[in-house]
Amino acid sequence: MAPVSWSDLPEDLLESILKKAANVVNLYNCRYMCRSWRSVVNKVLASTPPHLLVYEKHLRIVRSISFLNVFTGESRVCKLPTFKTGDGQSLFPRSVYSWHRWLVMDCSTSHPRNNHCGDHHICLYNPFSSDRIRLPAFTLDNFLDPRRKRKFVVSCEPKNPRSIGLAICDGQYLEKLMFWNPGDVEWTTFVAEPMRIVDITSYKGGFCVLDGDLKFIQFDHEHVPHLKITYVLSSYYHPTQYLVESLSGDLLLVQLNIGCKIKIFKMDWERKAWDEIKSLGDEAIFLSCDESVCILAKDSTIFKTNCIYFTDGAFSMPVEQKELGVYDIANQTVGSVALSIPFDDDEQCYRWFTTQI
Repeated sequence: MAPVSWSDLPEDLLESILKKAANVVNLYNCRYMCRSWRSVVNKVLASTPPHLLVYEKHLRIVRSISFLNVFTGESRVCKLPTFKTGDGQSLFPRSVYSWHRWLVMDCSTSHPRNNHCGDHHICLYNPFSSDRIRLPAFTLDNFLDPRRKRKFVVSCEPKNPRSIGLAICDGQYLEKLMFWNPGDVEWTTFVAEPMRIVDITSYKGGFCVLDGDLKFIQFDHEHVPHLKITYVLSSYYHPTQYLVESLSGDLLLVQLNIGCKIKIFKMDWERKAWDEIKSLGDEAIFLSCDESVCILAKDSTIFKTNCIYFTDGAFSMPVEQKELGVYDIANQTVGSVALSIPFDDDEQCYRWFTTQI
């Protein structure tokens, strides 16, 4: 019998083999074998549970980054990349966020303990390919309050992966919303008036925002500085809400209601309305205090479809700090998954990191 080329393997057999890859880095690198492998690897990555991005700080500087599989307990330390400005100044990482397979590092040229950290240098780092992008610097304020919790949301135009949008909020107000295109020396900033927000997420190359008045707004950098769409959510205010993009491209709204009940709505773009849905189908949602990730769960043996997994920082729900909460949508019940790490150290920060393409 003539030998069979790896590129000629049936997709179902290749998928079964790739699911047994030693680690997610090896799996990611398999994308470069050939076109058929890329398609199968992307499918496998879509069903790979997100890793918990954990970073530790010392004197307000990020000293280590690691990725934890909360279901298996496997952990991998990420080598901390070194960044410098164009004139050779060292950059100190103050916080680390995630965006798809990229780490988003908020850095400064001055040591945070000096409290003169008005400058922000956003550095993107892909821990699988080691690709790096250093974006233009900008300022938010002249005094860095270490107690201030900020959320950085990155968006990317699918037609041009180097066209990047950045939204920063301080936990209540949208501080900046801006876009950068290749060749630009600075960011294009718009939205002059402060916006009190409930949540913000990247969606199809732009941003979707739910503000404190329950107005839903979509921003598209191709139409800067205009607001593309404005909707009003026909519901009363919920204290905890997340905007989530599903794997099929739908925009979902997850709401926590009184009595530990969660409702999920899907945006109907034609009717300009939110419709409540009772099922996520074959998908599952992972939430943390700053991140929301949708995962294909139908072939998994370790996590279930039609469930919402959350850390204790995501919802004020009955879940211990050493557990990952699980909300079963069909049964409307709350359970938990035991974790190998605690969520009780102020010097450790937790966010979801996904390998999806």
